[in-house]
Amino acid sequence: MPKKFRTVIDPTKVIVDNETGEVISAVAKRVCDTQEEFIKIYLNSIDDLISLDNRMFQVLMVCLREAKFCDDKNQDGNTLYNFKDFKEKCRKLIDNELSDKAINMYVSRLASMQILIRKSRGMFVLNPRYFVKGQMTPKTRLQLVVEYEGK
Repeated sequence: MPKKFRTVIDPTKVIVDNETGEVISAVAKRVCDTQEEFIKIYLNSIDDLISLDNRMFQVLMVCLREAKFCDDKNQDGNTLYNFKDFKEKCRKLIDNELSDKAINMYVSRLASMQILIRKSRGMFVLNPRYFVKGQMTPKTRLQLVVEYEGK
């Protein structure tokens, strides 16, 4: 989904020259109206991820993309289901010739390496030691403040 931004000027922080009407200073912020999805990958886990072979890394990327989001409403956050829909996504995104058996093998290897955690048959969770998947919502904001001073 494309980002939708709007600029909001704080009227209490606008300084206007009374003689010319020129705005000397103002504080504006850009507000993103869309929810941003993200994957957080911890730096201490990167060595384990770099050691994956190419195809296994590609399957992991599909796992990250297809895992459910972790939020207040969803108690099954960071969960992945290795069923027919997931396998079709793998074939679509990686290689049309990829078999169900090969996908199962890669997911099982990721689980044996503790990158994925097996919860039950066909159900896996992203290992929180490596990843967190979530959404930026109005409750979780990052703020950037930039100040410029004339010389």
